[in-house]
Amino acid sequence: MSRHIQRMGILAGAILALALIATRAEARPGAAQSRPQLSGETLTHGTVHFVIHYTLHGIDAVPPADRDGSGTPDWAEDVGRVMEAVWTAQVDRMGWPAPLPDRGEGGDERFDVYLMELFSKNMAGYVSPDGGFVGDNPNTARREQQAAFGYMVLENDFVDPSPPAGLRVWPPHDWLRIIAAHEFNHAIQIAINGMHPMSWWYEATANWMETQVFPDLRDNLESAGAVFKSPDTCMLRYGGVNRVESGLHWYGMWVFNQSLAEQYGPGIVRDIWLAMADGAGYAPFDDTLAAHGTTFEDEVRRLGLNVLLRRFAGGADFPIARLQETVDGPGEWSPADGVQRYAMEYIGLAPGAGRYTVTLSSDDPGVEGIVVGLRGAEADIFPPGREVTLDFGGYDSVYLVVLNLTRPPNEAGCATARYTYAVAEATAGPAGVAYSIAAPNYAPPRVESVTDPAEVPFRDPFTQTEYNIRDEIRQVDLPFKPITPRGAPAGFELDSVYGLDADEQGAEFIALHAPAGGTVAQMLYYNAEGQVIRITESKTIYATIGEWLAVNGLEFQPGVQIWTAGNVDTAVVERDGGHLVAFIVRERFMAVDGDAPLDAKLDMAARFAASTSRDLPEPRGPMPGPYAARIGGK
Repeated sequence: MSRHIQRMGILAGAILALALIATRAEARPGAAQSRPQLSGETLTHGTVHFVIHYTLHGIDAVPPADRDGSGTPDWAEDVGRVMEAVWTAQVDRMGWPAPLPDRGEGGDERFDVYLMELFSKNMAGYVSPDGGFVGDNPNTARREQQAAFGYMVLENDFVDPSPPAGLRVWPPHDWLRIIAAHEFNHAIQIAINGMHPMSWWYEATANWMETQVFPDLRDNLESAGAVFKSPDTCMLRYGGVNRVESGLHWYGMWVFNQSLAEQYGPGIVRDIWLAMADGAGYAPFDDTLAAHGTTFEDEVRRLGLNVLLRRFAGGADFPIARLQETVDGPGEWSPADGVQRYAMEYIGLAPGAGRYTVTLSSDDPGVEGIVVGLRGAEADIFPPGREVTLDFGGYDSVYLVVLNLTRPPNEAGCATARYTYAVAEATAGPAGVAYSIAAPNYAPPRVESVTDPAEVPFRDPFTQTEYNIRDEIRQVDLPFKPITPRGAPAGFELDSVYGLDADEQGAEFIALHAPAGGTVAQMLYYNAEGQVIRITESKTIYATIGEWLAVNGLEFQPGVQIWTAGNVDTAVVERDGGHLVAFIVRERFMAVDGDAPLDAKLDMAARFAASTSRDLPEPRGPMPGPYAARIGGK
């Protein structure tokens, strides 16, 4: 099951969706972003920054009460006031950039909020950038590549006639505030980068923002349970697949934001987001954290300790962490399920009074341990590593925090590391404590079982869909019928499909990737190591690939080779330390690049070339001789 960009997740009994697959083609000058249609006549209520769209008829009707006699329903006015409060908090007080203005789709350039019946669809609100990608955001100092404007849809009255069992039901006005704060942050996010591969960070940040704006509405404590009760789940994991307890994991990772904010101030979360404007992968995190004298790995260590000790502001209300197991004497143990990358696991150690050595071993070099000794409300933290000796008699409780600090390149790379730990009577003196910290919110964790979703009926917190290239590319508005590949190279999975306005990407991009310009399709495939294959597909203006080489002055250049991929002549051009693979098939110009190995790109080319064939020929080449002379490229 691969990642579906438009997946949705339940929170507070409702789905909060951030639709990240977008058709940039619709963002061309003169093209309007499509907007929701209400069930009755659309009326509007304007505020300084927002236009609230509502109706009094049909399933989307808002409560009609108008106690102040203004001619506008009180609920529409309340939505406007809440949205302005959210803007004031996030933009004016916290310093986040304002959402991008649209092109007047809702009547003017103010941000549009549509009130519709969503609870019946298991939704409470969403933000959509579809058709709103413009590239750069003038509200920031950086030059964005994937910024977008969008619109918001909120539940029309926040009255749920049949709320999901086990979830807190908030009063309508409280629910409105929670969802508005969450979704408005998504509107800001897409104005910075609407398609950054760190998908978990979108939901983690929006969930964190709820209590930054409305501290009294702590709905996000429910999703925090996904981290406290499934701490060994990789922070990039969507959750809910192998165990019920991890079902809100992307949302629950807001505690990572909170850990950062309490250590460095809430501005660090904003700064990481601003760096996502032009930073790929972990670079926005690494660069921002380095400016604060720390690293991502150090902050994962800090999170591991904070979760165990509930070391957060208001931590007494947080869930209590789950122990993997507790041991009460010397011995050696190997937990069955291991610990995923960028995750942690907790072991209770109670061998009795005396001096013992705790050791940890794993084939994964990123696995390390931190021993924590608690004495009342104070915790001694021993240095991270794989061996430590301490006197257990000096502590009320001792825990081994097992961390996997091997960096996962993406969600598919969240591999699990097996490990073994041992407790033995010591033959050496005790190690020194690295530091001590107060732990006033600490509550003893206990061993808890986890639940297989297949065994127990469960409100699956996520809509997960097999990500099929043919189904997904049909959702992209293109001026041509696209070709799709037969499968994918070994180890690579489809990540996203979207439309792109080539004319906004510059002359070099058009020349080498999309000679006809205009709207093109792009597809991204990733493997577990984080390597990417990017395919740009467009109409062709060339009859042969040789003609393309000749026009761009490449046919006799060093580093240009000719292969046959899927019985199609394919140009391999060395550039920027990698390879661009270009070919023409069925009147489509295809450009394949990225940091994946050349053989994977050629394999992908063969899969496009053989898309209507039963056979998948192996790529052959390079071929000898000047390319232009061989196939008449001039």
